[in-house]
Amino acid sequence: MSLDLQPGVFNVGDVDEMVVVKYLLYYDVSNPAAISKDTPPNTGIDAVLARLQDFRPKGQPLEIMDIGKMTEEQRMTAYIRALTPSVYQKYRVRKVFGSQRHAGFAFGRGVPALVVWDDAEGFALDVYPHEKLGRIITIYEFLTKP
Repeated sequence: MSLDLQPGVFNVGDVDEMVVVKYLLYYDVSNPAAISKDTPPNTGIDAVLARLQDFRPKGQPLEIMDIGKMTEEQRMTAYIRALTPSVYQKYRVRKVFGSQRHAGFAFGRGVPALVVWDDAEGFALDVYPHEKLGRIITIYEFLTKP
């Protein structure tokens, strides 16, 4: 399912500018049981998946990226592209979506991923869940913050 999103004004760095932002939710639509419900990065994910249409960050709908229909190469490319904000914003994602030895193996499978994507520039602005200062910021937390 692909949804058309409208441009909005979002704070990018220190400057407000017009960017076309998409909110891409990666998970296996046909196999939600694969989600590791008891892990801290997935806290609240059941509520998100049960009410996808209710979550509209910055007024924009979530666009579902069904990893069940992706090749392993496509899924890993999406994971690698989602890493960009962790470098610039100084947070961790490697252990959230995998381990030191197996980076990204849970991306979209055991751990759904929400990627805030700048469609005009073609790069990720943010990814959830992530770990910052020893604390996991979940998808649910991001979507429900005021």
